Amino acid sequence: MLEQEGMVPEDQMAQEALKAALLLLRQPSSNKDKRDIIKIILDHTHAKPASKADVTVRSAEDWLLGLSQEADG
Repeated sequence: MLEQEGMVPEDQMAQEALKAALLLLRQPSSNKDKRDIIKIILDHTHAKPASKADVTVRSAEDWLLGLSQEADG
């Protein structure tokens, strides 16, 4: 499944580490350990979401018009 989605790293050592993490995930362990393993796997197989910024772009003319309106009152 990971191969089909292009999430398997090309580096042989990274592939082995991913396989080891998946094996550990299947072993009986605490929920905290499983969360940590899942976080490691996701950090190395998925890109972090881009942050979204709301930006208003105004032209120089709009800015000057706003200044003149403020000055007029």
